[in-house]
Amino acid sequence: MVLRAQSATEFLITYGWAMLLIIIMLSLLYYFLQVPQKSSSPVCSFQQGLLCQDINLGLNTNSIQNPNSVLDVTIDITNEFQYPILNPSFIVNYNNVNATGSCTTAGPINPGESIQCNATLQGSFTIGQFVAGSLYVPAQNCGTSANYITTHSCSSAQSLTFVGSFSGHAESYIHVQSVKYLVIKLSNLQSTATPSPYQQMLSIYMPTYSNFGLANDLGNIRFFTGNTPGGAPINSWCQANCTSSSAGNTTWWLKMPYSISASSSNFIIAEFLSTNTEYDANVAGEAPTLSPSYGQYDNGANVFLVYDNFYGTTINASKWTYVQSDSKTTMTVANGLTIKAESGNGNGVFLFTLSTYTPPVIMEAYDSAILSGDPAFSVGESEYDTLKNNGEPNGGYFMYSDNGKLEEQIKFDIYLGSSGAVTTVAIPSFTPGIHNFTWVSGPQQTSYVNGVGASGTDTSVALSNYYLNVGVSGNDNGYALVQWVRARAYPPNDIMPSQCIGCTS
Repeated sequence: MVLRAQSATEFLITYGWAMLLIIIMLSLLYYFLQVPQKSSSPVCSFQQGLLCQDINLGLNTNSIQNPNSVLDVTIDITNEFQYPILNPSFIVNYNNVNATGSCTTAGPINPGESIQCNATLQGSFTIGQFVAGSLYVPAQNCGTSANYITTHSCSSAQSLTFVGSFSGHAESYIHVQSVKYLVIKLSNLQSTATPSPYQQMLSIYMPTYSNFGLANDLGNIRFFTGNTPGGAPINSWCQANCTSSSAGNTTWWLKMPYSISASSSNFIIAEFLSTNTEYDANVAGEAPTLSPSYGQYDNGANVFLVYDNFYGTTINASKWTYVQSDSKTTMTVANGLTIKAESGNGNGVFLFTLSTYTPPVIMEAYDSAILSGDPAFSVGESEYDTLKNNGEPNGGYFMYSDNGKLEEQIKFDIYLGSSGAVTTVAIPSFTPGIHNFTWVSGPQQTSYVNGVGASGTDTSVALSNYYLNVGVSGNDNGYALVQWVRARAYPPNDIMPSQCIGCTS
């Protein structure tokens, strides 16, 4: 009996490891051959011309009651081709059988625009089944249309076919809602990074994308980080040409939540919601005079470092310190800021921010009208929130825009806080608009009015953290109407990161 037990023990010791290995191999074979496999999300790609952003392989049935079903193949694609494409269709090939589907729009689909296409594979597919095949998107190439570059007409466009592939495991059906969006590449070409956050300007001719669906006031457009849907929302403010039929480019301002490194790029998307969507005055908004009622959809305070549209009838004491040197110069709030100037030595009235800012910061004000006369309108930056005896801000620089008579010239002056004019640039004819000033560094000051600029190199006042200000001073008479004041981050070398609509790499 002892010898038998000893023999059994020796057998187990000698061959037990082999039996264990056989059991493990049989278990693995069962797992891989019998258990439906899961994997990472299905993938798709095209050889060139189209970027496949997403794909869904969904069983179009209740998989619990009926695990066998036809398979819906839905893709989101972006036009990376250099020209618009027209009349796209969709074909999926699986096991040498074609399934013809359709796309969400006939186009034209401009470079950078995205659409969704869908086709249904017939058969008995099951959850977890691995599926792989080919994708075809026949379309017309607008670039081959006669004189397209000058006429932008696709009337004689020739056909081409984009070829791709897909693979993945079938899933229980998930409805993928069509998302229409533009991919926008932002490139910082400077040797230093942008601030974080910073305000990015975009200029887009919106009627080009009318086939995506545009609300009359563009209130259905939202911006997100990344180059596909699902990124973080970006606060946006529409400044000008904010209608679907605007003849000019629409100007948007975005509060970018991150920095773009030196000589680097990042991507964002403009997403088109349903055309009955309106601005929410929180993430998405517009300039105060563009809304049905003044400031109704204005969210400038959520986009800029400092912002005020002077809504209501009183100066907002939580934003400004009001400084008046005499009773002849006044400010009145009534859905906008009316500044009255009257001749007299030492006359001045200014608003100063409650706190100072680390330079450089760009200070801007929209002078929407000269109501009468010749007010000496100014925006600037100063070490102190006080006025000198002559009514000018103390210890800093500011730009001084003097209308004069309509037949005279505008003068853009950069003033030194303790002495006279540093630089004067004369521009014919006065046009109300955006007045811009930046005390960049100790020896550098810049200003612009409607894009026309002046610069100074004075060093009399040492650079330090400064207050931002807006007001009038001097010996001039008249009224000016200011609709809004804002401050924004200074981009590297005062050069905004460039935009490329439709660039995905």
